[in-house]
Amino acid sequence: MDALKLLKEQAKRKRDKAYKAARDEYQANLKEIDQLGMRLSLDVRTKRGTKRKKTIYDLIIEHMPKDQPFPLRDILPILQKAEPHRLFLEQTIRVMFKRLIDNGEVRKVRKSAHGFMLWASPSCRIDELGPLATVSIADAMEYVLRREGPKRPVEIVLAVQKHGYRVDASPRVLLATLGQALKRNSPGRFTLLTNGRWSTV
Repeated sequence: MDALKLLKEQAKRKRDKAYKAARDEYQANLKEIDQLGMRLSLDVRTKRGTKRKKTIYDLIIEHMPKDQPFPLRDILPILQKAEPHRLFLEQTIRVMFKRLIDNGEVRKVRKSAHGFMLWASPSCRIDELGPLATVSIADAMEYVLRREGPKRPVEIVLAVQKHGYRVDASPRVLLATLGQALKRNSPGRFTLLTNGRWSTV
């Protein structure tokens, strides 16, 4: 083999080796990007050239109820039904939900009869229930006690529901919840007076 041909063969092998290294690096970078995308719930590809999957963020917007309030826990089965071959994690959905809230894509509406927060899309028409519709039981109690003075537990229940807190809940069930909240938050936040009424500290 003459010197010129030998140099050409060496150059070809060097070129092929460089091409292979570049392809391997490219494939490794794609795999790393896809894995990172899965962890962050961004667009990912299963294979080169296939259609990108919709983000969980976009899927929630697309499939969440638009005409009625819903609890966050309903979103997981909705997504599983929409894309049954895709893995959805509850924690990931909660992270995406925080972004949806920050971006104004969903809003708090009220507490359900069972105490779950209900959410709604911006297009959903909602009747205003009052200033306590979305607050915690402790905040609701403090609100009415500061505005209306000391009350007995039954009176507190009626007052918080009048101002929009869990209006669909049974007063008897709500009374039990209220009693537990009073124990947890006293004496730091609420105090029991000698006449059997509760007051803020």
